[in-house]
Amino acid sequence: MNKIIFAILLINATLFSLEVNDFTVRLSSKVDSTEKFEVTLTWVQDPDAISYTLYLENDNQFEPLAELDGSTTFYKFDNSNVFNEQSREIKVKKLFLESDTITDGWGYIDIGYNLQLKENKGRVLVCVDNYVYDSLLVELNQFKNNLNLSGYLAEIVRVPRAEYFNAKKILQTKNIIKSKYKEYNNNLNSVILIGKVPISYSGFSSPDGHSDETIGAWPGDGYYAETNSDWGDNRIDTVINTLYMKEHNNSAWDGKWDASNYPSNLEFSFGRIDMSNLSLFEESEIDLLRRYFRKNNEFRQGLIKYPFRGLLDDKWQLYSREIIGAEAWMNFSSILGDQNINATNGQFLLRNEPYLLYWGGASGGYLGVANTA
Repeated sequence: MNKIIFAILLINATLFSLEVNDFTVRLSSKVDSTEKFEVTLTWVQDPDAISYTLYLENDNQFEPLAELDGSTTFYKFDNSNVFNEQSREIKVKKLFLESDTITDGWGYIDIGYNLQLKENKGRVLVCVDNYVYDSLLVELNQFKNNLNLSGYLAEIVRVPRAEYFNAKKILQTKNIIKSKYKEYNNNLNSVILIGKVPISYSGFSSPDGHSDETIGAWPGDGYYAETNSDWGDNRIDTVINTLYMKEHNNSAWDGKWDASNYPSNLEFSFGRIDMSNLSLFEESEIDLLRRYFRKNNEFRQGLIKYPFRGLLDDKWQLYSREIIGAEAWMNFSSILGDQNINATNGQFLLRNEPYLLYWGGASGGYLGVANTA
C-alpha cells in the first residue's frame, strides 16, 4: 500500500515540476543587416526537448522547413529573401518528455523586413448608441481621426441603445450594419460597438464544463458580423434556471437565436467598448468612456509610453490539460522577447508598474476574474 501511495506522489510531483511555458516554444527573431540581410530564429532551451520541426507559411498553409535535434536553440535561414518586403509566419513544433510520455509544444512568430506601411487597411464602422453619441461627440471624432491616421477609413453611425434585452433593437442594429456593408460593396474590415449597443443572445450551451445553472443563451456580438445565414428562433424552447441571469433563458420566438456556433464564417471582425453596469467604479459610464478615449488617444499619439515588457498572471497553471496560459507565453515571447516577460501575481502590481501587455487568467463569475488585475 505504501508503495502505491509513493508512486502516486511521484507522478504528481513530476507533473507539477512542469510549468505552462514547458508546453510552448518561446520564439524570437533577429535580422542582421551588417553586410546582407540574415534572419535567425531563436528559442529558449528546453533540456527535455527531443526534436523541433519548423514550418514556413506559404499561401495560407504551413510547409515543413527543417527537422532539428532537441539540443538546438536557433535556426539561420539560408534564404532570408523570403522575408524581404513581406511577412511570413513560422510555426515550430517541439516534442519533449513529460514523465515517460512524449508530448508536444508549439510556438508561432511572424517575420519580415523592409516592410512597407500599409496605408489602406480597410473600412471600420463605428456603431455608437444614441446616449453615448450625444455625450462624447468630441472624443468620438478624435477616435475616428486616429483610426483614419492609422490607415483605416472610419465612419461613425448612431444605433439604438438598449438598457435590457430588446429583440427589436437588435434587428434594427443588424439592419444598419448590413446596409452599410452593402453600401461599402461588402468591403468592411471591422465593426466597433460603443456603449450599450443591443446585445444579441444565442444558443443553448454551458461553456467550459459548467453545470446547468449557466446553461442557455449567451451574448453573441458575432451575430452582427455574419450577414448571410438564418440563425433560427424556433428550435429551442426551454425554460431554464434563472438563478444567475435571466438573459440565459431561451424560448422559441423570443428574439434569442438557436445557434450555439456561428452558422458560417464571419464577414468582418468586431469588438465592443462598453463601460455600463460597472458598479465597482465610482465614475459614471460616460466618465469611464471619456477616460478610456483619452488614454486611447494619448497612446496612439505617442504621448504616453509603456516599457517594452509584459505581465503574465496565470492563476490556472496546469489545472487542466487545456494549458490556457500557453497562448500568452507564445505571444509575449514572439512580441516582446522572453527576457521581457514577468510571470507573477499581477493583482495589484499594475497600480504602480506600467506594462505594455498584460494577460490574466483565473476562475471567475459575472462580476470579474478572481484575484487578477
